[in-house]
Amino acid sequence: MSLVILFGSQTGTAEEVSYDLGRSAAQKGIPVQVCSLNKYPLEQLPLQKFVVFVVSTTGQGQPPENMCGFWKAILNSALPSDLFEGVQYSVFGLGDSSYEEFNVVARKLWIRMGKLGAVPLCRKGLGDDMHDFEYEAEYHPWCQVLWEALSKHFTFTQCEVPPMWEVQVSSEPQTQLSRAPSLKVLSTQQVAFEYSETWKLQIQGSFSYQPGDVLCVYPLNKQKLVESTLEIMDWENTNLKIIPNKNHPFPPDPEFPESISLKDLLTYYLDLQKPPTRYFISLLAKYAKGIYKEKLEEMSAPTVDGRNEYHRYVTKERRNVPEVLWDFQSPQIPLGYFIEAAGLLRPRSFSIASPPSQTQIDLFISPITYNTPFGRVVEGLCSHYLTKSQECIFGFVKKGDMPLVPENKPLLMICTGAGVAPFRSLIGHRVHRGCRNNTLVYGCRHPDYDFLCKDELEALEASGYISVLPAFSRTQEKKYYVYQKLKDSWEFISQQLLDGAYVFVCSSYQNLPKFVKESLTQVLLKAGLTQEQVSVFMKDLIKTRFYAEAW
Repeated sequence: MSLVILFGSQTGTAEEVSYDLGRSAAQKGIPVQVCSLNKYPLEQLPLQKFVVFVVSTTGQGQPPENMCGFWKAILNSALPSDLFEGVQYSVFGLGDSSYEEFNVVARKLWIRMGKLGAVPLCRKGLGDDMHDFEYEAEYHPWCQVLWEALSKHFTFTQCEVPPMWEVQVSSEPQTQLSRAPSLKVLSTQQVAFEYSETWKLQIQGSFSYQPGDVLCVYPLNKQKLVESTLEIMDWENTNLKIIPNKNHPFPPDPEFPESISLKDLLTYYLDLQKPPTRYFISLLAKYAKGIYKEKLEEMSAPTVDGRNEYHRYVTKERRNVPEVLWDFQSPQIPLGYFIEAAGLLRPRSFSIASPPSQTQIDLFISPITYNTPFGRVVEGLCSHYLTKSQECIFGFVKKGDMPLVPENKPLLMICTGAGVAPFRSLIGHRVHRGCRNNTLVYGCRHPDYDFLCKDELEALEASGYISVLPAFSRTQEKKYYVYQKLKDSWEFISQQLLDGAYVFVCSSYQNLPKFVKESLTQVLLKAGLTQEQVSVFMKDLIKTRFYAEAW
């Protein structure tokens, strides 16, 4: 008898939570498995006694990529209603309550498992990134309920959990790094200045992609972070062999080359920029001494005070790994634990901005920079890495989820800022195919400073391929946005909708899809449709012809 923990994770947070949950179970002496949902054989699930799902919600209510296969399988209407009879389950969801579809995947999974005969082991938990403590505000209370339920079936003991990775000094020469193909950067050019900073990258290669696809890029850590970590930890730059630890309760898949230098491990693989997790803090506490140990134990404790101190010092200030190591006099964590706790650098996804007919890939990058409550300046790792005139980057093309639009149907695109990237690809593709029924409602601050692709769009509009409806938020006393432009252009927009237009939205403003739907509803009412007709129309539009990408 064991506990099976299955995760669906898009950005890695649900995976981290699953591993944290698995470690806690192993420390209590519970036999445990941790696996992504797509990798776990569905036919094995009915044979399990206790199953916990940790899942996030992506986009506008979609399941994560590594859950899609499982999700499709359990939604099969032919499955018997007693398929999971005898299975006890729980669900922990990760979401953001500012989105319309808050934790919808976790909620639906909870209901679906029940309909297929499974019985709740304990209540579900719904983590919310909008809380001061983010998902942890719900995670720790939910864990207490979960352990209480499992204590009726397992005898808890105190167990030491070894590190996931076994590290050995290697006498072999370093193996070539190959996390992803090396791509040559042809040019890096700043294209927006005054109100916002945006860069255009052109990348060489022979690619096959479609509008809506993304380029996934592995960033590299800044050498300052790498050198600081080596110095603080007093590590020598030796070659290492890093393999999964077979003695770990749930050993990971192999990740590293046969032989890699410690410096390259820190540069190419470990996430030094990310704020250390509470697990990392707990490891520091284990190996620290004196007052440092006390403070670290306080931050890693699963109490309200502990969570408050951790989020005050780490999360809100976005302190990275070397900064925390420096502040606490670099407790000497064994490297195997350090690798596990720091976690791996994950690829960042960027919408491809060039049409498939183009030989190179274009990206629009808006560097992320913000100030913490204490006035510290923090820069986004990958966005700043890409704007530093790299000669090459490591990345790969991944299929997006933007639906195909019939060439005989109108296309209404609504975006802000760099959200124009996937639409530039889509517009170019449709123009190449001879489609002229394209409309772009584009929002930015000022036509002279951050109107991306302005000359291209004006040329296409002059040729009759597209109608551009700009909304500039800083050219008048009162700010003006794209959803207001929709309402002001109600005659044209309503006709597009009634002609069967597909509506695509792309923006870094996560509430824009909601405001667009509200504006389209008002547009149709103004065009003379009744409230009931509009309700039916909008329901069909959202179900069949509406796509949104907001983050």
